[in-house]
Amino acid sequence: MPGSDIVKTVAHEIRAESLEVDISGLPKWKEDIYKLVAQLIAIRLKQKLSQKELAERISVNQSVVARFEKLGRIPTFEFLCKVAGGLGLELEIYPRAMDNKPVSKSAKRNSTKEQRKYLHHSVHCS
Repeated sequence: MPGSDIVKTVAHEIRAESLEVDISGLPKWKEDIYKLVAQLIAIRLKQKLSQKELAERISVNQSVVARFEKLGRIPTFEFLCKVAGGLGLELEIYPRAMDNKPVSKSAKRNSTKEQRKYLHHSVHCS
């Protein structure tokens, strides 16, 4: 059949590996979101949950989970937390220096009072 090599079925156990895509060249924030979504998909598959089962757990339609997994749009932090919660997980966001080094004492010293307040806090969802 012409074109049959375009669409391939993938065994459920190896589906997570088949989802790898090239995300080089994207802004760092978008790359981080893509990686997080990929991790959540892999966890869902490892738990042997269907999209429909996850959707029921988080009170949305299956199509919403499908669009999320295809990255039809950039998910909100609220929705990422909702999906994580449906998988029995909690997400945490924390500030990090742009060079990936821990926030230093000098950064704390040279920051405003308002900025310092956020250097010690992370954002949790549950």
